[in-house]
Amino acid sequence: MFYMRKLFLPFLLFMFCGTLTTNAQVINVEDIILRLKDSVNFSGFINANFSISQASNRVLVFHNDAQVEKLLVKHFFLGIGSYNLISSDNNNFVNDNSLHLRYNYEFHHRFYGELFFQTQNSPFATITNRDLVGLGIRIKVQHGKIFRLYTGISFISEKNIFLGDSVYHYYNRISSYMSYNWLINSNLRLVQTIYYQPSFDNISNYRVSTKASFLAIINQHFSFNSSFILESLNIPIVEDRNLRKNNYVWSNGLRYDF
Repeated sequence: MFYMRKLFLPFLLFMFCGTLTTNAQVINVEDIILRLKDSVNFSGFINANFSISQASNRVLVFHNDAQVEKLLVKHFFLGIGSYNLISSDNNNFVNDNSLHLRYNYEFHHRFYGELFFQTQNSPFATITNRDLVGLGIRIKVQHGKIFRLYTGISFISEKNIFLGDSVYHYYNRISSYMSYNWLINSNLRLVQTIYYQPSFDNISNYRVSTKASFLAIINQHFSFNSSFILESLNIPIVEDRNLRKNNYVWSNGLRYDF
């Protein structure tokens, strides 16, 4: 009962928030999936960041997010929620939020099935609204105590409303990625993921992104997290509207793990 009460506040925060610090096509979950240590209990973290970013304007960003996950034998459940308040050069404020839900099933100790849903509202990243659903496979290439390497491929069906538009644009994409998790020592960890996501019927319509996260552990519950995200777009609507093709986000902040 005490453990459930301890989880109640983080879970409420998760339900209240939206999701996403990244502008990537699909939220990067590598540093979440790889850090679970047990097969019974819930775990997660609450994160708060202050960042300087560059998209259409240079902006200051306040970000917080909450995550809850459960690993039960061969089943993995994940929910992520976050909320961003953005102040631009012109003192305009933007609400940036999204929600990501994911289910993984272990077919083999090296092969996992993935099913995920994501909804996103990010005018900062030229996206007024994006909804997508994906299905794919995740492969464990190397799994050691110090270094872990994964790769995966998914089929994604999405619909978008871009900044300055009022109609939906539908895309079917192939999403491939490679990620590594390097435990430098007992207090330092580096995680990086690279995504390549072309349109299924038009390979020239693609998205490339990468996220690198450096985590310095302070104690059992608190750590310092520094992340850098870079995204490059080659989408016809972006060219037509003269929207920014290359976005980056550098964020730094404290993370609380429970």
